Amino acid sequence: MTADWFGSLPGRYARVRPKYPDALFDALSEVAPGHGRAWDVATGSGQAAVPLASRFGSVHASDAYPGPLRVAPPVRNIVWALEPGERCSLPDGSVDLITVAAGLHWLDIPAFLREARRVAAPGAVLAVWTYGILPDDPEIADLMLGYRRDILGEDWSPVLAWVETGYATVALPGDALAMPAFAATSSLDYEGTLDLLRTWSASEAYRQRTGLDPAVGVADGLKSLWVRRLGRLDACWSLRWPLALRAVRLAP
Repeated sequence: MTADWFGSLPGRYARVRPKYPDALFDALSEVAPGHGRAWDVATGSGQAAVPLASRFGSVHASDAYPGPLRVAPPVRNIVWALEPGERCSLPDGSVDLITVAAGLHWLDIPAFLREARRVAAPGAVLAVWTYGILPDDPEIADLMLGYRRDILGEDWSPVLAWVETGYATVALPGDALAMPAFAATSSLDYEGTLDLLRTWSASEAYRQRTGLDPAVGVADGLKSLWVRRLGRLDACWSLRWPLALRAVRLAP
């Protein structure tokens, strides 16, 4: 089990992280063999579980850490489960769709994939996705890249290499499915964007190591950029975060 990098800021995480498009969940629902149950692994506060709940009879949303689950919204057909993705309480062959939204890199991937095959119903789909650390706006991307490189450098976990390559080298068991391209979106003001940077796992590692807020190191540069582009710090900047999505129909 990895360190709990998000337990101290679950409300902030839920508020500022990019939002996934409805079309993503429509597409996943279409390729699933049925709509009885979905399992959302490393669910956090439910950014993927909640939209899945309107498309499946029930959603088992699991996370290994209690912090994010405490701020997950009450939804009638979602079971919020405090348990690791490598060892869940679901019965064999009971799940039509398994999703891991921006969390696969925190799992013991071989152990999780064994568990996914165990709970998968015939023809079940496994979908994993992430967005990179950089949005598609070049100026914001340059600032965030400098933050990652110059401030967070030694606190950047090696597992984040999976994110930076879009999980391209992870071997998934099953037949690959062709999926459309999707992007997450965010609309944040200046303070919200600083809070987004603070929710990075490496930012929390820096804070635990030093006792300092790493986002202070880019606050002035971000403020200048905000004023020049938008005029006011409370104005919101809309950003797109392209998703790296891989989906497979699981092998029995």
